[in-house]
Amino acid sequence: MTAIDAAFRRLRASGERGLVVYLTAGDPTPAASLRYLRAAEDAGADGLELNFGCPHGMSERGMGAAVGQVPEYSCQITEWAKETARTPVMVKLTPNVTDIRAIGRAAKRGGADALTAHCLDRLAAFKVPSVIHILDEVPRTATGKLQKFKLREKYWGGAARKVN
Repeated sequence: MTAIDAAFRRLRASGERGLVVYLTAGDPTPAASLRYLRAAEDAGADGLELNFGCPHGMSERGMGAAVGQVPEYSCQITEWAKETARTPVMVKLTPNVTDIRAIGRAAKRGGADALTAHCLDRLAAFKVPSVIHILDEVPRTATGKLQKFKLREKYWGGAARKVN
């Protein structure tokens, strides 16, 4: 069970709703962001979402667009937030990068409890995933081909016919 699952199960069990506070990561300074994070939790936030998708400037200061485009910045800011936070920390990724996976992996290395990405307006409806799983390793053959059947095994659950 993830920290997010635990927090929201606890809330549901007591009949309460959860509040996730959205923060622009690193803006105006990392220290200020951490003060806002603490203030949000002190005011009752049940989770925090760091915005790594902001397209504004200040890349030269390691903020703004750079936070969502440079893996080292994504990892570092997530680490800072996790060192301070008492609640689950989610990271909202920007789709405005060549490979969103590199930023996602960096945020996970930094300790993110979950990742979100605003991509709906860029995908055809049939391509929008209903669930996303982050894997440490993807099963591959000796020649590097993806073994999709191994990824699907847990969903087939003993079905007689395993359709791809």
